Amino acid sequence: MRKKIRLTPVKVGTKIDLHWEADHIRPLVEQKGVKEKDLDWSYYTLDNLQTLCKKCHREKTTSEVKLKTRSKNAKKKKKSRN
Repeated sequence: MRKKIRLTPVKVGTKIDLHWEADHIRPLVEQKGVKEKDLDWSYYTLDNLQTLCKKCHREKTTSEVKLKTRSKNAKKKKKSRN
């Protein structure tokens, strides 16, 4: 069954952005480093996609990567203390 997607222009600052990008709702960065047998394949389905304007997609992706990096660094610190 095909999903119908309706796109409407979004005002970003003073401009109207008509350019859209596909975004993973649950970010793929969460699956980075996971062994294939342990992957959560729901990350790779159409149900995990949404459209965002380029600016919003860039901001969301940047914050997700920073969060993953902070989490990874915290785990390394904890491991080195033990």
